[in-house]
Amino acid sequence: MSPPLFSIVIPCYNYAHTLERAVTSVTGQSFTDHELLVINDGSTDDTDLVAAELAQKHPDGFRYLRTQNSGPAATRNLGIAKTSGRYLIFLDADDELHPQALENLKTGIEKNPEADLIAGAHRAIEPNGNSRLRQAPIFPDSRIKRIKYYLVDKKIALYNGAVVMSRRIFDRYLYPEKFRSCEDIPMFAYVLANFEVVTVPDLIVLIHKHRDSLRHNVGHAKRAYKGLADETFSLQRMPPAIMNLKEKFAAQHHLSLSRLSYLAGNRDDCIHFYREALSAYPRFIFKLPYTRKALKAWLNKQFKIY
Repeated sequence: MSPPLFSIVIPCYNYAHTLERAVTSVTGQSFTDHELLVINDGSTDDTDLVAAELAQKHPDGFRYLRTQNSGPAATRNLGIAKTSGRYLIFLDADDELHPQALENLKTGIEKNPEADLIAGAHRAIEPNGNSRLRQAPIFPDSRIKRIKYYLVDKKIALYNGAVVMSRRIFDRYLYPEKFRSCEDIPMFAYVLANFEVVTVPDLIVLIHKHRDSLRHNVGHAKRAYKGLADETFSLQRMPPAIMNLKEKFAAQHHLSLSRLSYLAGNRDDCIHFYREALSAYPRFIFKLPYTRKALKAWLNKQFKIY
């Protein structure tokens, strides 16, 4: 049999309570030329039980693997090895695809057969139910400018679930397994620097934000930040012309860690990472959203967790 057009990989770590929503968002797609693989990354909750129940409901709908806990990068890499689709989508277990996501992405592929990454819009849903539509990013023609917009200027945002990537992207580089957080940053930077990327205007995924999400895991992010710039700016994968951005990227990442610490209620880390960013690039003081949070932390005001 020929491989399917899409492979959807759902890494799952202690998300038994949302796994059914994620799985049914795939099995209910209007476009059916796809395979689904759920990988339990050593969960300690009822993920196995939920998966068994889903297997009864959808006997031909998906495959299920269980591994020892090794982190999202290793789990995605296993998903790459264990699937065969021409294009891959990594859907977080707490998110859900829009019902026409695969149909819309298929149309995007047909219109842009040379593209290796196609990004669409997503809807961000807050814990209180409020939501906001985030439009697909706008990619400059220049690959150097794309990298700068993504890593430093924050004019390009890419999210797993809202992008589809061709399998050939992973021939030379896989997700860096030494990171338990931020592992998608060097991967997306690598893609922007070396492959053709396009967008579709359609809504692809609903991203559910919540406090215990790995996106807001301060501990993993703090452990990752020291080696992240070296990984992202490796000359084995990235053009020499962008190396002048490395220090600025590291400073920008300190700002991101400051914000993350603020949201987690960690006043000392918020101030520490903000100072580190300003010591490298004093003009970052004009990035007002970060400065406001650092000032609130400094004044020991009541933190608000979003």
